[in-house]
Amino acid sequence: MMKIMSIMLAMIMTCSYCNAGAVDFGRYVLARNNVASSGDSISASDDFNRADSDTLGSLSGGTYTWNEVIETSLEVKDNNVRKDDDSGAVWGAAVLSPAVDVYSGYVQAEQSRGDSSTRSCALIFGYVDTDNYFYAGLSDNAVVWAGANKINLRKVVGGVDSEVTSGDYSVSSSTWYTIKVTFNTSTNAISVDVEGTEQLSTTDSDLTNGNVGFLSQQADQLVGGYTDDWSAVS
Repeated sequence: MMKIMSIMLAMIMTCSYCNAGAVDFGRYVLARNNVASSGDSISASDDFNRADSDTLGSLSGGTYTWNEVIETSLEVKDNNVRKDDDSGAVWGAAVLSPAVDVYSGYVQAEQSRGDSSTRSCALIFGYVDTDNYFYAGLSDNAVVWAGANKINLRKVVGGVDSEVTSGDYSVSSSTWYTIKVTFNTSTNAISVDVEGTEQLSTTDSDLTNGNVGFLSQQADQLVGGYTDDWSAVS
């Protein structure tokens, strides 16, 4: 019996090694190099329905707290979150704590630039550190990312910020948009939806397992873009 089981196991292993692509077994992926990689399963959300505060605190759904990165300039205001107007910062960003290592899933939120065209906000994924992460969001001013009325997918690799891809999207003042990024590091696939419709779809070999979150930006160092009803599932 032991000999038969050994032969069967050898056959299974040989078959797996001969597969030229990646085979997905739930959260574990057998890649071309035959090394199994795994990611954390998470279910986290935050509606930011709490008292105004210059610290973000714990998420309303899940067991995580927010860790501010890049510049500590975010605040909860009127049941959503934004970059504040008195820190002198241009960027504000936050990711989950304790840090998660997500390889496949999505991150989603309601986001708005409010009444200023120099504001923007985006979703963060594949976050390793402040020099290595991906982000996607809307902009409607040439001083912000890819320019006016755009949906942008960008990456920071080794501290260098660059565009992955972008597309046209009309952005209106004081309007909330549901933005969703779906990603899978085993296939390097990324798609970006706005209001339930796919706007961008691509692959990028720099995409890696990492943390998830959001950012708020304001080119004039004033109040940044707004985020509400944030969630992530993997």
